[in-house]
Amino acid sequence: MINKFFFTFFVIFCFADNVHAKELPSLFTVNIAADQYTNTNDGLNKAFNQLLKKLSGSRNKRYLWRVGDAKLNKIDFVSSYSIESIDDNEYLSVKFNRATLIPELRKINMPLIGFSRPVILFLIKIDSGEGAPSYMDLNNPADSLQTQYSNNVK
Repeated sequence: MINKFFFTFFVIFCFADNVHAKELPSLFTVNIAADQYTNTNDGLNKAFNQLLKKLSGSRNKRYLWRVGDAKLNKIDFVSSYSIESIDDNEYLSVKFNRATLIPELRKINMPLIGFSRPVILFLIKIDSGEGAPSYMDLNNPADSLQTQYSNNVK
């Protein structure tokens, strides 16, 4: 059974073609179309809201409310902004300061997706047939199969 498991795992990785995760240099840069904001302050606020969507991976409004409840000034995290012309359309390009923003978002328990995208999660459920099925946790192996697997992965 263990050999079948590792063989299946090996085959999956052999046939997975060009799987890469790379740092996104523009993750903290947001472009807002000129017709989407009324003044610069409004554009900076909308850019911050879009950045939260990018970082959290969610459109849920409760994350915006967390920022409001914590009384964080969105403008304080802007490192620079400018008007850029992209394909004959004007955009407000806003760059945010990663070094000051991320610690503040972590303080208010904002869920952040990793900066190297895509994030891949392997959720492996083990059912040996002898006991209740369990999910594999390499940090706290529950049985000999998980221990053996964690030793082989390291």
